[in-house]
Amino acid sequence: LAPTWEDLAKEFNVNNKNRGAAIAKVDCTAEGKAVCKKYGVRGYPTLKMIHGEEVADFKGGRSLDELSAFAEKDVAGARRAAEEAEIAAKKKAEEEAAKEKAARESSNIVWLGDDDFEAAVAAKPHFVKFYAPWCGHCKALAPTWEDLATQFNVDNPKRGATIAKVDCTAEGKQVCSKYGVKGFPT
Repeated sequence: LAPTWEDLAKEFNVNNKNRGAAIAKVDCTAEGKAVCKKYGVRGYPTLKMIHGEEVADFKGGRSLDELSAFAEKDVAGARRAAEEAEIAAKKKAEEEAAKEKAARESSNIVWLGDDDFEAAVAAKPHFVKFYAPWCGHCKALAPTWEDLATQFNVDNPKRGATIAKVDCTAEGKQVCSKYGVKGFPT
């Protein structure tokens, strides 16, 4: 199989780099023991197409045409899956952005980030919640923080501090780092 595998590697890795699959080999008797164990390799040679968490075992013949056809078929499937995942991720990001925009528009809290934080706190005192969207304690504090913002920012804006928040996972990463925020909420 070695000469055919080298020809396949040349076909995919050298001659046509845009085909999408990298042809590789692992020595299961040396530095590749952990990899071989992970993928259940028990005999040699074992041929697998691996893309992320998906693994397809090759059970066909050992000719260059058969190996190439298998790689092409699985690469096409992997490409489709990757494209579908990318579309789904983009759609989810758009939905999240729309939700956040709606939340910002309906909120009385002042949202600050790296671009406007320093100017805002220099101009007027701010009571700031540094948070992460995935943080359970931050989510639990959210209604109270919104009520506080209504009291200070809307009902009585001259009362004192402006109620604000900074998302330490997005537009406020630098601010959170500068102020030593290590846990959430802070």
